[in-house]
Amino acid sequence: MVDDAVDPAKLKAFRVSEADFQNQILYLAKVLGWDWYHTYDSRKSVKGFPDLVLVREVILYLELKKEGEKLTSEQRHWATIIPAAGGNYMAAWPSHFSDIAELLGDPVKKIASWDADATSATMATEDQEGGQNGKGSV
Repeated sequence: MVDDAVDPAKLKAFRVSEADFQNQILYLAKVLGWDWYHTYDSRKSVKGFPDLVLVREVILYLELKKEGEKLTSEQRHWATIIPAAGGNYMAAWPSHFSDIAELLGDPVKKIASWDADATSATMATEDQEGGQNGKGSV
């Protein structure tokens, strides 16, 4: 018999690599009709630019992190300037996959809910980085 209860301590031990996390998001994005861009070799790119740019009825910039990792100063810079310029930005960790799935399923509705907080969006990453999601104009 399988126990339906999930022990949070056991979940913390399960680590998903950033590459696997990205592949999960890209698979979901493809299924949901998103176009996307990812710089495969970022060594000569501007530091800190988000890992993924997803395009459907909105443009979404996603910075992907392994569980427990924090944004670098360069990533925090992009997390600030993208929303300030009217873009939609989200820093994402594997433990928030359901929130990402909800966002990709209905981006206009979810991003509109980010507007409820005038200073910044407070989606899934608030506990990781103090609310590193942002909404500009859609």
